[in-house]
Amino acid sequence: MQTGHTEEAGKFCEYLRNLLPEKVNSGFVLQPVYGIDGRSNLREEVLTHLRGYRGNGPVRKGNDAFTHVQNDVYGEVLLALAPLFYDARLLEVELEPVHDAMEHLVDACLRTFAEKDAGIWEYREAEAHHVFSKLMTWVGLDRACRIAENTGRRETAARWRVAADAMKREILERGYNHELKSFVGSYGGKDLDASLLLMVILHFLPADDPRMSSTIDVMLAELSRDHSMFRYRHDDGMGEQRSAFTICSTWMVEALWIAGREEEAVEMFEYLLSARNSFGLLSEDLDPWTKELWGNYPQTYSMLGIISCAVRLSPRWAEMF
Repeated sequence: MQTGHTEEAGKFCEYLRNLLPEKVNSGFVLQPVYGIDGRSNLREEVLTHLRGYRGNGPVRKGNDAFTHVQNDVYGEVLLALAPLFYDARLLEVELEPVHDAMEHLVDACLRTFAEKDAGIWEYREAEAHHVFSKLMTWVGLDRACRIAENTGRRETAARWRVAADAMKREILERGYNHELKSFVGSYGGKDLDASLLLMVILHFLPADDPRMSSTIDVMLAELSRDHSMFRYRHDDGMGEQRSAFTICSTWMVEALWIAGREEEAVEMFEYLLSARNSFGLLSEDLDPWTKELWGNYPQTYSMLGIISCAVRLSPRWAEMF
């Protein structure tokens, strides 16, 4: 079993390394999406001869999001690499190239934190200072600091920690709307964004922090419908949001559980389980009133969200006896 985990982790690291240019420079850019074969050009094309499911066109192939700037990607890759340094199943992975990749990714985090981007939801109209992107930059840097500390690189860790602390102060100052009593999608904005539930899941703030607990309350009131969470409700230039975004519902389940609101978490989780089809699968979106599955199907991150919730809500082994 351990060998299998090591081989898969090694392949994953190799894939990530292949996305970096051969000679990494100070301005290298990671795209938010690539082809499974590492292809970088995913030029989008509308297939006008197809009507789409139930006439809901347009049907597209490709994904123009490959042209977007999404600065959360650097932190997310760092977060994905972190288990290589503490998961006992992965201890045989060669770590020297991972250290090199981490250095370049941290440099990218430091370089891009102050920049606007398209955000996690790939807004096509305008870039902004999206709080989620800032959050993931902090998360990546925070994990890099911990890894550096645990591998004896204390001076590097201390330097990175100063930068991470400054990022956190800025996010708390500019990403929280005191009038709404919630973190919002972009600096100085008023639009709610369910991705910020990850603040408590990824240990940016504890669940009992008043800003975090009020954010959960506000998002439940404004973004949830019948145990399903919309990712946001504002106009994104692509039409009105008519379906809930499944992974956002799983984030709320975890946030509620961490906050000690276990009955609410279980109720929402059971609703999501009941929405699965006969194969136990979920799509990207969910109609909160009819439980119809919409969007890309099957959707991997919807299923990963379900698995993460199941792990979170399950009793620990020691608690069962």
